[in-house]
Amino acid sequence: MSNTQRRISELPANAASWRQPNVVSQREFEQLQGRATQVGRTMPSDSSLAAAQKLLAAFPSCVSPKETEDQAQARSELLYTYGSSDQRQQVEQQQQQKQIPTGRQREKRSR
Repeated sequence: MSNTQRRISELPANAASWRQPNVVSQREFEQLQGRATQVGRTMPSDSSLAAAQKLLAAFPSCVSPKETEDQAQARSELLYTYGSSDQRQQVEQQQQQKQIPTGRQREKRSR
């Protein structure tokens, strides 16, 4: 602390004029804090962003002529979650048809 006091005493008389003004006034700062809080409350959450990503993933691609597995999976999940009971049953049937046998089931089918 004594070192700081020594350095302060060595400053020239016009040293107070070196101080820069605040970037914003206290009132403006409080307004910015309030706005930041308000924006934080209305920002999308991780779950809403994930839902938007899933919705976009379900759309067909204008670049690729074939539907990707990710597109089909996203569309199935959306239909299962938000679709009618008929659509849910259809998704379940499609999922059962796509099941790939593994292990003993695969050996039985190849015989």
